[in-house]
Amino acid sequence: MKRAAIIALTLAVAAFLFGCTHKISNRYRLTVDVETPEGVKSGSGVIDVDRRILYSWVPSTPEMRREEQFVTGEAISVDLGKRGILFVLLTCRDAKNNPEDCNALKLPERVLRRRGEVSIRPVKGQSNTDWLIEKARSVAAASGPRPVVIDDLPMMVRFRDINVPKSVEAVDPANLSASFGDGVKLGLVTVELADVPVTTGIEKTLGW
Repeated sequence: MKRAAIIALTLAVAAFLFGCTHKISNRYRLTVDVETPEGVKSGSGVIDVDRRILYSWVPSTPEMRREEQFVTGEAISVDLGKRGILFVLLTCRDAKNNPEDCNALKLPERVLRRRGEVSIRPVKGQSNTDWLIEKARSVAAASGPRPVVIDDLPMMVRFRDINVPKSVEAVDPANLSASFGDGVKLGLVTVELADVPVTTGIEKTLGW
């Protein structure tokens, strides 16, 4: 009984210190249009983002500011026919950026933040935890497509030989013609919430 009482007390203290976990999940579709001399080519993919905001009853604990995010999805491909395939990854394009802010997890948030639809920081008198929850809810409640500017795009690549992984090379979204030939340029890129299954099947394109 004494051992059981100690365990119970430990769990009670832990619950008090570490508080609750607030979970908000959403899925979004990223659609990429590429203009070519042969016409507009498009590719899209649905990515699932699970956001968990951990907060404590004790404001001084580190858990008060903790936010975890998990992503399920895969790179988006745009088939440009004989010109090759453009892949849009789930990672940063600029290594100088904060990986936690510029990867696919934060894409919808970055787009909405740039448009002024999501607050950048807590307002006066608002706790960090309340702000994180409000921000996550704002992202999850956004409806309709939003245009994505080049600065917010994740990394893009192509393979000189689709069968050789080491032939991968970065692609400049502002200069697709350098990688795919004259007359090729990035068209409209949009992001929007989508309550549909996560995209799979990239292994059919990248057999290795």
